[in-house]
Amino acid sequence: MSLINPVLFSLVLITCFCCFLQLYSVFKLTNHSEKSIPLPETPPLEQTDEEEKNYTEEFLPPVSILKPLQGTDPVLKTNLSSFCELDYPDYELVFCLEKEDPALSLVRELKEEYPEVSIKIATDDNHYGYNPKVNNLIRGLSKTSYDLVLISDADVCPDRTYLKDTAHFFQDPSVGMVTNLIRGKGKGSLGAILESLYLNSFVLAGTCSLYHFFGYTCVTGKSVLFRKKDLEKIGGFSSMKNFLAEDQILGKKFKRLGKKVILSNHLVTSNNSKRPLTKFFSRNLRWSQMRMQLGGLGYLSEMLVNPVFLATVFFILSSFSAFSFSAFLGTSFLKIILDSIEGKMIQAEAGFLPYLLTPFKDLLIGLIWFFPFFKTSVEWRGNKLKLKRYTELEPI
Repeated sequence: MSLINPVLFSLVLITCFCCFLQLYSVFKLTNHSEKSIPLPETPPLEQTDEEEKNYTEEFLPPVSILKPLQGTDPVLKTNLSSFCELDYPDYELVFCLEKEDPALSLVRELKEEYPEVSIKIATDDNHYGYNPKVNNLIRGLSKTSYDLVLISDADVCPDRTYLKDTAHFFQDPSVGMVTNLIRGKGKGSLGAILESLYLNSFVLAGTCSLYHFFGYTCVTGKSVLFRKKDLEKIGGFSSMKNFLAEDQILGKKFKRLGKKVILSNHLVTSNNSKRPLTKFFSRNLRWSQMRMQLGGLGYLSEMLVNPVFLATVFFILSSFSAFSFSAFLGTSFLKIILDSIEGKMIQAEAGFLPYLLTPFKDLLIGLIWFFPFFKTSVEWRGNKLKLKRYTELEPI
């Protein structure tokens, strides 16, 4: 045990340093000092001055927004209404869901309240595959009118410039997909606060670090924009109907197609208000299982950004010594400060008190991290399925 303690304490220090690196990557990507991809410096030579202006400043192609829905929650109408108020000249909303889904009545209300917005409803009860979200996307794609298609989850609540700031990347014909940085905002329950803290630290910082230090774009299914013609080239949504991590599979297919997959530094808000703690736990368990199947040995590196959990292990294995307890308190305090600074950077608007739950959040995430080594099935929207390599699903 005398050898283990110094090793564990060294790991705690290393993980604290890694958290500083993550904070630096968040600063670089969210303060707009670093563009995800530069706009073309000059348009094609044959364009006139007026066309050049349109090329660089007013690229606003029509967009079809796919909104897969299942069930309702207390803030669903707020989230969906935000898409009816986007500052964008030409777009349509395609809500895709099963025929008897309770969210259908809410969508019909939106059609009455926003008659000026093009709203379509795609419903059927066909079972296309084991991923219920992809089933909805398959339903909705046939209703889309435009080549640019945006996938947006039900809990997304964007600001009015969201589409403008995301679509402009497609001025570059080599760009195949654009995904966004995600921040969490939520209150009204412990689950909502923990979910927001998790999104604004582990998820956001991890996404920024992978992009900034390794040039890897992590595709987030909450916001994915692409051309329909490119989707058809990779086999459409049907090619990922039996995968849990459809967003990551989609990104890999676009890269194999030779298209750029871009991370936009426009922050998109995930509204987690009033989310129950059970949903926080089940969602993060499912996400950890996906990351393990996709990342392989890279999954082990996640412990390098959880100093609170390692400090807790150090405290226990050192027989609750005073030194290890001081290390735990110091690490917890440091992580509270780092997470609160990060929240300030991304304008999470959480105040300071929720960040006092950061050590509890990190302990839960550390415990959940171990589950995928023993649990090979997933429960998702009422279905229990076996999870295989690259998150392929098959019935149990």
